Amino acid sequence: MTDMNSAGLSGEERLKNRRRAYWKYIGWAMGIAFVAGVGGGVLAILAVKGVVPAWILYPLTAVTLIAFAWFSYDYFRRIDELDLLDNLWATTVGFYVYFALEICWLLFNRAGLTPPPDDIAVLGISMLALVLTYGWRKLRWN
Repeated sequence: MTDMNSAGLSGEERLKNRRRAYWKYIGWAMGIAFVAGVGGGVLAILAVKGVVPAWILYPLTAVTLIAFAWFSYDYFRRIDELDLLDNLWATTVGFYVYFALEICWLLFNRAGLTPPPDDIAVLGISMLALVLTYGWRKLRWN
């Protein structure tokens, strides 16, 4: 369906408005995620210290997962097929890096050559691969 509000705008103006709305949406989402992450971290520390009951982390985690699922659905509903393709490439590369690194590290550990896999390091490296791939695709260096 054609957007009647932008019928008088040129293609460049519509693209500019679309990009501005996209980055505004991403900015708000990242801000909300940051505040939720800091708040969750503070609550977790307070729960460990016994200031707040530990059960509070269960509903907090449920709300966070529901919000993440909703944001993901809403985000993928808003993007076009090129953004979707960039996301698919990035997540595929990130998954492959995670899988390969975790398996190799685990095998080397079983052989007695390395300490047990550090899940945070493996996750960090795979997320770095994901972000670099997304940036590479987004900036069209391919």
